[in-house]
This record gives sequence, C-alpha cells and structure tokens, in this order.
Amino acid sequence: MALDGHDPRETEDALRKAGVQVSWDDIAARLEAVDARGDIESQGDMTLWRNSEVRLPQVKAEER
Repeated sequence: MALDGHDPRETEDALRKAGVQVSWDDIAARLEAVDARGDIESQGDMTLWRNSEVRLPQVKAEER
C-alpha cells in the first residue's frame, strides 16, 4: 500500500479491465520522462520505487 493509502494493484486491475496493457517498466520510463521535463518533482532514487517520492510541483501564488 502506498503512503497515500492507495493500493497500486487497484490501478493495475482497473487498467487491465479497461484493456490497457502496461508494464511496470512502461510506468517507470514514463515517470523518468515526466521528471526530466520538470513536470513532476522527485526525491530519492527513482529506480528504487520504495526509496523515492514523486509529486506535482507546487504552484506559486503569482501563477494562480
């Protein structure tokens, strides 16, 4: 179970039921690409999911 209380297996099951084929390697590659673009903030070793965190960047007050 993730720290936010969400079970990642639920997402995997929902994708399979919708007919979407995705592997954990696909997800990892996508996260790395989004991180490289700066669309998410990451902390820790992204190759070790249990030892890393990702989040959306904080929106600054002047950008709202």
